[in-house]
Amino acid sequence: GGAQLFASLEPLATVSIGQQLEVELRVSNEGQATALGVAPVAALAGDGEAELVTSPDPRDVGAGQTVPFLWTYRATGAGTVAFSATAGGTDQNTGEPVVLARASETTLRIERPAALLASATANPAVVGVGERVTVRLFAENTGEAAATDVVPSMVTTGTGAVSVVQEPSSTPPDLRGGAQVELVWEYAATASGTLTFEAGARARDANSAESVSATAAPQTVTVSRRPVLAGSLVAPQVANAGQQLVLELEVSNSGEVAAVDLTPSATVTGTAGATLVEGPVPPAATVAGGGAQTFSWRFVGAGEGGATFTVDATGSDEIDGATVSLPPLAADVEIVRPAELEAELRAPASVTVGSTFTVLLVVSSSGGATARAVSPGPLTLGGTSAATLLSGPEPPALDLAGGAAGA
Repeated sequence: GGAQLFASLEPLATVSIGQQLEVELRVSNEGQATALGVAPVAALAGDGEAELVTSPDPRDVGAGQTVPFLWTYRATGAGTVAFSATAGGTDQNTGEPVVLARASETTLRIERPAALLASATANPAVVGVGERVTVRLFAENTGEAAATDVVPSMVTTGTGAVSVVQEPSSTPPDLRGGAQVELVWEYAATASGTLTFEAGARARDANSAESVSATAAPQTVTVSRRPVLAGSLVAPQVANAGQQLVLELEVSNSGEVAAVDLTPSATVTGTAGATLVEGPVPPAATVAGGGAQTFSWRFVGAGEGGATFTVDATGSDEIDGATVSLPPLAADVEIVRPAELEAELRAPASVTVGSTFTVLLVVSSSGGATARAVSPGPLTLGGTSAATLLSGPEPPALDLAGGAAGA
């Protein structure tokens, strides 16, 4: 018998646009004569697109042989391409044409290449030292071909510092076309300053094995030390009943973040009392990081005894509005009756002419407060005799505690 040709097209794998592929037609001669100059012809149909790069030359196919014929195409448009092929030659013995018993067909899927799109968030944008920052990377495959082995990357720069608490899984995920994955890092802020997080991802096109990558827009986080409040309270140790006394509270903030709307308050307890006349002044203030603020009150003491003035202050953190507080401070003030002076002048009833004598002014304080810098007024003489001042007064002035006397 003469030559008898049969053929089959090898199955084709899915490819991505831009990728080259080979279409193989295997022609078998099941006859007993050689088929000379077998020339294959390929045809394409479908909504996909591919351009021919190389085509096979005619070949002889001997009896009982199978010969491959290869076309090279480049995928240029997404969709499905149906390849069909036929072939024909000449029977060596008879010179008659020989064609394939039937045409062969196979289909090819062409996909848009894998393409990564990356976006990121970093929250919160402002944190305190010791607090956590969460960075999320959203990687989306906007192509049709799968993106395999998606590996995240992170570059951190800036004047601040963080330590890693959690990183994305070490098992790279795959992303089918149109799918998205969320990759999460968690950090602990360890030093104040500004930090920039630049997250990205790389993968491979499942069809072509070409590398694809994307980098998200940088995310900036500010790390600051939260407000740290300390205070000092100044008050007199002793105050007169019925007279004003002043309290002064100085609040300092050793943090880097402001304490906003810091509002002080004062209370009075004890056996004596006090009436608020004015304050606090100012009623509230913002204390910047590294700054200080003084608040004052004016009270009038009432009664006698001990009065304890307790002050504190409450505001909010400039970063997130969290409450910040100054621990209570206390000052003890003794409320006493004002000093009341009584004086007695003592002198001898008679002296001889030419002799010296001493005149005493005895002053006593019947109040509770100390009378300070008590000094006698001018000593005047009256009557028909005369005397000359030799010295005095001695002492020229003195302090008298409540209930004490001096001369």
